[in-house]
Amino acid sequence: MAVSKVTPEQISGICSVLRISEHDLRQALCPVPPATEPVKQVTPKCYTREEASLLLGMSIATLDRRIKDSKIPSVKMGRKVLIPAEGLYSLLQISA
Repeated sequence: MAVSKVTPEQISGICSVLRISEHDLRQALCPVPPATEPVKQVTPKCYTREEASLLLGMSIATLDRRIKDSKIPSVKMGRKVLIPAEGLYSLLQISA
């Protein structure tokens, strides 16, 4: 299969038809190669109520009741309620 070069006029025409910028077209056709180093997986130190409810498989209302009953440890920062990862992992019996 032969590879032909695309002229700047053709690139402009393609961009106007697709309604995207030349930069976006170039990124789509020639993506940045992946990093050579593996991405570090970071374990969060705290979870939001939404994240904790997904991990525990319960509704946010049930999670709030368990927090209120002190069955699940929590920390309040302003209006945001955070659940420490260690407390959540001990409930799930997972080692971090």
